[in-house]
Amino acid sequence: MGKGKTYLVSGSSRGVGLALVKELLSKPDNRTVFAAARSPQKSEELQKLAEEHKDRLHIVTFDVTSGGSAKEAAAQVEKIVGGKGLDVLINNAGTSEDLVPPLDTPDEKLKLTFMTNAVGPIIAYKYFKSLLDKGETKMIINFASNYGSITLASEPLRDSSKATPLDHTQIAYKASKAAVNMETVIIAEDTKEAGFTVISLHPGVVDTDMGSRPQEIVDSAKPEISPEDTAKAQVELYDRLTKKDTGKFFGYKGDILPW
Repeated sequence: MGKGKTYLVSGSSRGVGLALVKELLSKPDNRTVFAAARSPQKSEELQKLAEEHKDRLHIVTFDVTSGGSAKEAAAQVEKIVGGKGLDVLINNAGTSEDLVPPLDTPDEKLKLTFMTNAVGPIIAYKYFKSLLDKGETKMIINFASNYGSITLASEPLRDSSKATPLDHTQIAYKASKAAVNMETVIIAEDTKEAGFTVISLHPGVVDTDMGSRPQEIVDSAKPEISPEDTAKAQVELYDRLTKKDTGKFFGYKGDILPW
């Protein structure tokens, strides 16, 4: 295990999560990364990384919708970090329903989206909190979205010129990300005296499977932000966060976003 900070990244088998794992491993300060995913064995790229960074990258099976899976994942991490604990928990895992109006969204997809996006970070907090208590940094990054900002979502109600076809789609995704923001505030308050830094993060509209679909609806160009670009900016942001930033909602470049 490396002598630097320890990180766990959920949803790390592809997209932004995988890019974050790569970016953290690229740093010269010997960071240790736990790459967590529901089915990590299906990611050839992640498996290759693990071969290249045997001492610093550890693959963990973690289904964020399952408390049992979280308990097993935390036990696996604890065996490796021991008393050093975990420094940074990055709750990146997420999903979205199809780009359809609320009445056309299947019930099971609504449930899965909320379980993954909104319940997942709470489960991770419950089972990794004791490891974070032992860590030096004590940081939690909850992936939210600008689509979860109620202030921004309500703008078309006040100004119809700002309306787009996306306003009437993805109700579960948007509502679940708004829930993440509430979770951030509550957990930040819950851990403030213990010296934690807990933030919500909008990673940008990234050129991934999930990030590109909304652009197709509004007939727009694909997102200009690559997973690598947002990962680089995010890690730079994490490195400069302080305890004074706890409970805030950040864009990936460090700008403050409205709730």
